[in-house]
Amino acid sequence: MYQESDSESLKKLQRIAQQLEQNKQLRVINLDDAKESYGQVVIAEHLQQKSHHAVKIISIFDGVDSVSQQKLIDAQKEALFLKNINHQNIVKFYDEFQIGFNYFIVMEKCEKNLQQFIEDFQNQATEIPKEIFVNFACQILSAINYLHEQMHMLRDLSLRNILIDSENQIKLCDFGLAKQVQDELTSSLMLTSFPKGTSFYYPPELFESFQNNAGYNEQGYIQNFNGDIWAFGICLYALAGASLEECSQLKSKGYQKRAHLGEFLNLILSQVLSLDRSQRPNILKLIEVFEGTKKQIWTSDSYENLYKQYIEKKQANQWYLAYQLISVCCQLQQKNEDYWFQLGYTSFELKFFSEAIKSYQKCLEINPKYDSCYNNLGNAYEAKGMLDEAIKSYQKCLEINPKDDGCYNGLGIAYSNKGMLDEAIKSYQKCLEINPKYDSCYNNLGNAYEAKGMLDEAIKSYQKCLEINPKNDGCYNGLGIAYYNKGMLDEAIKSYQKCLEINPKYDNCYNNLGNAYEAKGMLDEAIKSYQKCLEINPKNDGCFNGLGIAYYNKGMLDEAIKSYQKCLEINPKYDNCYNNLGNAYEAKGMLDEAIKSYQKCLEINPKNDGCFNGLGIAYYNKGMLDEAIKSYQKCLEINPKYDSCYNNLGNAYEAKGMLDEAIKSYQKCLEINPKNDGCFNGLGIAYYNKGMLDEAIKSYQKCLEINPKYDNCYNNLGNAYEAKGMLDEAIKSYQKCLEINPKNDGCFNGLGIAYYNKGMLDEAIKSYQKCLEINPKYDSCYNNLGNAYEAKGMLDEAIKSYQKCLEINPKNDGCFNGLGIAYYNKGMLDEAIKSYQKCLEINPKYDSCYNNLGNAYEAKGILDEAIKSYQKCLSINPNNKNCLHNLNIALDE
Repeated sequence: MYQESDSESLKKLQRIAQQLEQNKQLRVINLDDAKESYGQVVIAEHLQQKSHHAVKIISIFDGVDSVSQQKLIDAQKEALFLKNINHQNIVKFYDEFQIGFNYFIVMEKCEKNLQQFIEDFQNQATEIPKEIFVNFACQILSAINYLHEQMHMLRDLSLRNILIDSENQIKLCDFGLAKQVQDELTSSLMLTSFPKGTSFYYPPELFESFQNNAGYNEQGYIQNFNGDIWAFGICLYALAGASLEECSQLKSKGYQKRAHLGEFLNLILSQVLSLDRSQRPNILKLIEVFEGTKKQIWTSDSYENLYKQYIEKKQANQWYLAYQLISVCCQLQQKNEDYWFQLGYTSFELKFFSEAIKSYQKCLEINPKYDSCYNNLGNAYEAKGMLDEAIKSYQKCLEINPKDDGCYNGLGIAYSNKGMLDEAIKSYQKCLEINPKYDSCYNNLGNAYEAKGMLDEAIKSYQKCLEINPKNDGCYNGLGIAYYNKGMLDEAIKSYQKCLEINPKYDNCYNNLGNAYEAKGMLDEAIKSYQKCLEINPKNDGCFNGLGIAYYNKGMLDEAIKSYQKCLEINPKYDNCYNNLGNAYEAKGMLDEAIKSYQKCLEINPKNDGCFNGLGIAYYNKGMLDEAIKSYQKCLEINPKYDSCYNNLGNAYEAKGMLDEAIKSYQKCLEINPKNDGCFNGLGIAYYNKGMLDEAIKSYQKCLEINPKYDNCYNNLGNAYEAKGMLDEAIKSYQKCLEINPKNDGCFNGLGIAYYNKGMLDEAIKSYQKCLEINPKYDSCYNNLGNAYEAKGMLDEAIKSYQKCLEINPKNDGCFNGLGIAYYNKGMLDEAIKSYQKCLEINPKYDSCYNNLGNAYEAKGILDEAIKSYQKCLSINPNNKNCLHNLNIALDE
């Protein structure tokens, strides 16, 4: 049978998550944790309501190509069951719907199941207090009794199906096997539906009944209700400390007492798990017993003892255990403000922010003047992103106690997160007036100054923080960022390194250190820093993006692409990463992939100017000039100061032959940035192509003033001098180009042309040969070499050069013309005529070639064709004096 791989399951879940977000505004927030539970439950946030829900995914695929109607009916039945249930200890139903081959049930979110709850205590080698044990038993029994009254039997009660919410309330879930008494059911069906390794949840008599092949009658259904009681007993046995092995050995070894429960609770539990079902108490009896026990043990002595245990667990940072204990204290003493305050504090430490808010509100109902509680309530609101509520809470705190420095600090953070930086700065300053030794407040003040671009003030604040507390790692990190933004990279690196000495697990600091190394061009160090960051936190999307940039700048494009893809797996909404991925694909010549990446970037952020610029470059490189121009124009609508984009737009106009538009774009670029060397070079090319050689030369010279190492600009300057006939200046420019880059093939070609035009044929030939050593596929250079050999009378070498040119580019018309001339000069007139004809097939407007063809016909004595060729030449170019002279001679003959 085919089994899905982890990667296939994850991809399937990712598709489902995308469908939930697009269709229902539900964003899955535990994709990696959920990948092993495909077909079960994921946690999702409703994007509008900001509420969290559990979403059960039920596959209704028939395994071929459509929906299984039976699976759909079963899923709808489960949803209907939940919809009709209303009990405080059963998960709440919110919604149901179908998308494609999956059915979804949206329910309330819980924190963990009972198995995980037990493991938390086992991991701390701590027994679960009797108070919690009895409280949970009462809640589970209440839910079971409710279902039995509705004539439902569970059939699948287990530790994994008993959930605990953030308020420590039991919630039963997963009713896929729940049945109404009226349903027709056989013991065979029951047994075949047992999950593997959990048969101990089912009463022993069920197995005996199956082995005896006994059918079910009315008494048999009562037995099934009794089966829920047995499963309840198993869950309580495990809650009391029994291992799963002990649970599975009940039939052979019987019930084993749990010393900490006491005689009475052991007796009750042993009766529930009696092998003789007639000895088991019924549901109502159990409710009576456990509710009575709860009243007896939930006494003042009990809560004082529990509170002492809570303090111990809190001091040991055993937050979840502390949370359980203080929760019971609050239930025992509901008017104790300190208990509710501590429950809020503990909930906050566990990131149960909604529950922290409720606890602090409960505390403030009891004592509306509890200033510290308003401060903590502000912290909880802030953690939830409810900044307006946070600000109100901090302000309320300060009305009661205007000297609460921590509250001014919290208020500053809330203002800062709202972008109200002036208010944030004032709040931090107020805090520091009250407490000038508050190091974290100086750090926060530095952050606010930094966000305002007041980098010198930020640096002073960070330094003040570090005077007070030289071990404040976050402050060194902030200081590093400020130095980085000031361009003081060495100082930034030192600050980040200091931070990491204090806290070697600070992943974001390694990321920032990588950024600083990258900005200094120390790419190997940058890569090591990013890799260290990812060892600590493999989910740091920004770090994968930074690593990709470093690989890109090293020319390691495959590694860059993989890093960007990793980043986007973690954060599919990271628009700049799609932009960077596009750049990497573009650099690899994978233009279609680049375009898709840029388009994805722009779907996420239609205002990403850099992405429109990158998209334009990709279209330009594909020869899609109209699309390139539109992309550049879009970029400039968003950012009219983007000088490089004006330069790129100029290149696109130039490639389309729209030279006036190109010149305007280059000029606009240079208005914004008069130091853009590439733009002066592009402007020079546009002037050159318009025949404005003096302007071209001035533009190239401007470029070289800014960047004296720009080899291609020296090459272009050489071309302009050559076009003006200033051959000595052209040669100097080409030589300067080659000093900078001895591998510039185009420059050797240009130098050869200049030598050729000066009649320095040996030097020309050497230059062309150098060019061809660097680039053996340079067809025009072979053509030029052929011209030089021909001018020296080395016709065989010329012919070989022309033929080499045509092997590389059979459409080089000039080369066929040169080859024809060489054949003509060798007296090989037929070959000359064929070469000229080939040239004219490629370029029927080549007037000089018609003249040369006429010469060849005339030399062969074919005067009519010679005259026709000369006439064709003159119809194209009436000013061709050589051709007119040749025509007159032919007519005289």
